[in-house]
Formats: sequence, structure tokens, C-alpha cells
Amino acid sequence: MLTTTARLLATRALRSQVPVSAQLSSRRSLVTATKPKLGGHNDHKVFHPPFDKRFTGGLIWGLTIVGLAIPVLSLKFQNKKHGFSK
Repeated sequence: MLTTTARLLATRALRSQVPVSAQLSSRRSLVTATKPKLGGHNDHKVFHPPFDKRFTGGLIWGLTIVGLAIPVLSLKFQNKKHGFSK
């Protein structure tokens, strides 16, 4: 289902033989003005440092083991506290 804006652009493009992409790009001047330039500098430093594979793997495995151990050990403790252990 096309929105009214897309439908209007499609009918204008058919009438004037101008591609819809050209019409859309002419309407999106704010986006093209603020989009990053190709080959420009990048200030986004979140995932850029070279991470050590062993440290990252150990961190993921450690967090997984701790995340699984907490509920299992708490269930065992509650069962023992209430007298359900044999």
C-alpha cells in the first residue's frame, strides 16, 4: 500500500518522465547535507580499538557461566532451605 506522498511522486514521475529517485533526492537536502562524506574522518570510537580475541572470548564465556550459575545456584539454595534436597 503506497502512502499518499509516494503515490503523488509516482504519478508526477510518470507524467514528467523524471525518475522518482531524482525527485526524492531533491526533497532530501537536509539528509544529503548532514550525511558523512566518503573517506572522511570518523569520530565514532565505540567499536574501533583492536580488541584481543582471548579477552573478549573469556569475557563472553565468563558472563555466560555467571549468568547461568546464578539462577541454578539460587534454586538449589531455596530448595535446600525449604527441605527439598535429598
